[in-house]
Amino acid sequence: MSIISTTSKGIFYTALNYLKRKFDTKDGAFSEASPFYMLISALSSVAGQLFQYLHRAETEKNIDTAEYKHSIFGLARLAGYEPFRGKSSKGTISVSSAGHILIKPGTRVKIGGIDFFVDGEPEKLYISKNSNPVYIKVTQGQQRVFSFTADGSKLQSFTPVCNMTDNELVEVRVNGTLYNRVASMYDMKPEGEEYILRTSISHGLTVVFGDGKRGRIPAEGETVAIKVVETDGSAGNCGEASEVEWVDSAYDIDGYAIDINENTSFVLVEPPTGGADFEDIERVRYSATRASSQHVLSTKDNFRSYLSHFSQYKIYNIISPDDMNTDKGTVFIKAAMNMAETCKDDPMKVYTLHDTDYIIPTYMGTNSLERLLTDSGKLLIGTNVRVVQPIIRHYIINVG
Repeated sequence: MSIISTTSKGIFYTALNYLKRKFDTKDGAFSEASPFYMLISALSSVAGQLFQYLHRAETEKNIDTAEYKHSIFGLARLAGYEPFRGKSSKGTISVSSAGHILIKPGTRVKIGGIDFFVDGEPEKLYISKNSNPVYIKVTQGQQRVFSFTADGSKLQSFTPVCNMTDNELVEVRVNGTLYNRVASMYDMKPEGEEYILRTSISHGLTVVFGDGKRGRIPAEGETVAIKVVETDGSAGNCGEASEVEWVDSAYDIDGYAIDINENTSFVLVEPPTGGADFEDIERVRYSATRASSQHVLSTKDNFRSYLSHFSQYKIYNIISPDDMNTDKGTVFIKAAMNMAETCKDDPMKVYTLHDTDYIIPTYMGTNSLERLLTDSGKLLIGTNVRVVQPIIRHYIINVG
């Protein structure tokens, strides 16, 4: 059985050869100026485009074979997966002062020349005179607020024009009222003050409101404020030796501004980690069939999908309670620092690495990868995570 060509050129020559055999003609009978030649040329071109369309329509239905970005995003959403937009790294600075000062939430600070801001409640950011140091959490990125005016229609959507944003740090208010984020319209209550967050094709974000039956409709003229954190992703994972420089001031008990750099002592006790870039198309393709539609880490595939966003870690194996026939609820992750990522910009750096460079660091008593998973809010209740560090061995190879 011969294979039928589906290209324009193949269809043309198949038809031409058929006519030659059918009418026992010579090559000269079908010149480019002959009617049959022109007719076959036109029909084969249309047929080729039709076959190409059918082929494309068929391949774009499957997330494993789809080639176009909008097809992969759409199929991922049908599977209940929302593409990852990025994540800000987080760290901790220890601050002590000879006087009473208040560092307000949102205070800007640079670590290693990269923008961070203070995260936390005001009462936890008050530093008493000559007291023990206060540990202040900082988040990488810049906070931005985008304002829109609602038109009162159903399923209103708003898309801020911004760079890579943190996947979770999004706050939506309508006329000052804070709205809650839900996974889908089916989770919205009638007239509920809720919204859905979608990842756009350009890895931006889109906020979608309800239709009245599911979720409240922002009335015409109401102000929709969307607060996001623009992040540098993995570039925000700073080292222990990174320099800390405060950009904004703190305030004394009388409300006067104080230069934090000049009037306090501060140490970077937990270097920022956990930053991740938005996922590329191949990672969306990989994660869509492995991530949980409920946004929880319940299976090994769920863990692998989520951890694939953080290229600084190399995951070797994940051992769940089911693998050990135990119900203790501890997931063991065999992992190390990803040296391919560490030496990406400078391949010669591999010759200067130390044993400790392979070990996932521990700060303030907690492994940074364990902290990342715990802070994600995706672990099932009662689930604990333990990172199994690599054992470093040295070998001598005699090649003489």
